[in-house]
Amino acid sequence: MQSAEPIETIAQFLEWYGHEEDRLAEGQDQEAHAYAELLRQRATQCSTMLGAISDIETQLSRMESGYHAACDQTQGVQKACMDLGSRRDRLIQTASAVHDHLAVYNMLGPISQLLNSPGDRVCVDPEFLPSLERAESAITFIGKHAATARDSELFLMRFAQCRMRALSLIKIHALRAFKQLGADIGSAFESKRASRSAALYVKFKASAAPLTPLLCALHERAGDAGTTESQVLADVQNAYFHARRA
Repeated sequence: MQSAEPIETIAQFLEWYGHEEDRLAEGQDQEAHAYAELLRQRATQCSTMLGAISDIETQLSRMESGYHAACDQTQGVQKACMDLGSRRDRLIQTASAVHDHLAVYNMLGPISQLLNSPGDRVCVDPEFLPSLERAESAITFIGKHAATARDSELFLMRFAQCRMRALSLIKIHALRAFKQLGADIGSAFESKRASRSAALYVKFKASAAPLTPLLCALHERAGDAGTTESQVLADVQNAYFHARRA
């Protein structure tokens, strides 16, 4: 302790000096302890930060692994989607092909219904010649796919029957028209309403317009001599010349 009394002896000086030395040493120890405590705190903080950094590195490593796994899965999903897209396109093409096949077979009903309609005006129906063309296209189509199509022979026979039915109807219609034409010309001669040449010209010209597309269709399908189609055409031609000579 510091004394207010003056130092007069060496003993007093030594005592005072000892006290001062102890006080300074104590102060230096407190400051050193404070710095040491601060260093311990900083070390603890650094250790905590290093632990946090290690945890972050672990999390980042896991995130990187997850990212790569997600990329692999995404590529797998993309490939699966591409495969599904390709499969969908193939199914659409198959469905379209099946639809086209069925459309050909489904034409048989309407064509048969038209060609078997009652009355003698079937040939002048606007759908008559298109139905004949559809029957022929169906014959060609089924002939190409006969090996893979079910009941192809049956449908091929039915469409061929429809085709011959149409040609026969053209023949019947033409023969009936020529017969009626001959009867009208005979009536004109008997009543003496016109000269022979004038009657022939007027009557044949009037009959030509509705018969021309039918007879052209028959002529295009006549084929070689000896076939059924050529015989049908020959019958029509004979009836025409007979009417002209009447």
